[in-house]
Amino acid sequence: MVKDLRDRLGLFCAQLARWPSLDGIVRDAGAGRELDELLAAISGAGPEPERAGTLLDAIDEACRHRGLEGITRAGFQPLPRGMSVSSVAEGWVCPRGFCDRVVLAEESDEPPLCVALGGTPMKRYPNSP
Repeated sequence: MVKDLRDRLGLFCAQLARWPSLDGIVRDAGAGRELDELLAAISGAGPEPERAGTLLDAIDEACRHRGLEGITRAGFQPLPRGMSVSSVAEGWVCPRGFCDRVVLAEESDEPPLCVALGGTPMKRYPNSP
C-alpha cells in the first residue's frame, strides 16, 4: 500500500478512535456513503489504494466545509531540538497492517481498539511471546 495512503488511513483511524463523535460529523457533513465504503473495505480484503484515496478526499472535503481541517492529512512536524526517536518502541499497531497508526505503550496500558475494524484490538508491537 502506498505510504501516503497508509499515513492518511492511520491518521483517520486515530481520529475516529479519539473522537467517537467524528463518525456522526462525517455523516452529517454528507460523506456517510464514503465512510461506510471505506470502513467496509478496511474490514474486508483491504482498500484498493486509488479508491481509498478518493474516499478519503471526499471525507476531507465534506469535513472541510464543516470547518474541520486535517481529518485524514497531517503536516510534517519535526521533533523539537534535542529530542530523539527511541530505537526500541513498544506499543500497538494496526491489526491488519492497512495504516500506520501507532499507540505507544506509555499512552495506554490496554490494547487500544481499531474503530475502523469495528473495535478490534490493535496488535502488540513488537510481538509478545
